[in-house]
Amino acid sequence: MPLTIRRRRCRKLIIVPVAAPGSRPPAPSEQARSPATSAGHASWNSSSAPVSYTNAAIVKALARAYRWRHMLENGESHSITAIARAEKVNESYACRVLRLTLLAPEIVEAILSGTAEFSLAYFMRPLPATWAKQAELFLPNFRDQAV
Repeated sequence: MPLTIRRRRCRKLIIVPVAAPGSRPPAPSEQARSPATSAGHASWNSSSAPVSYTNAAIVKALARAYRWRHMLENGESHSITAIARAEKVNESYACRVLRLTLLAPEIVEAILSGTAEFSLAYFMRPLPATWAKQAELFLPNFRDQAV
């Protein structure tokens, strides 16, 4: 699968092209037969294809946050302190990560789909209480494109 590696704030970011909605990447047998392929790369993967900028660190933090919240809600763990000890992380970090469960659903969707580029440090600050204010702060251009 073709990909691009770029540097973002002293880290390497893997950028993969996203297929158009409703399309699928060709199977390896189709790639070999297709006249539009060049060196094994299919035409669906052209430079005009949309690009995904999913940040692995924030996706991992979101997964942790929702898992930890589930543990608290179901009684598997009795406190954030117990979770922090079990996960061998700082209690302060666990509290900040748990705040990610309070993000607006459209922000979480933008992060997971890769349509908005964020770093984890961006969300470690205090968050606005309402989802509308979060969207204003984090997705000002994203809302204009979605309408």
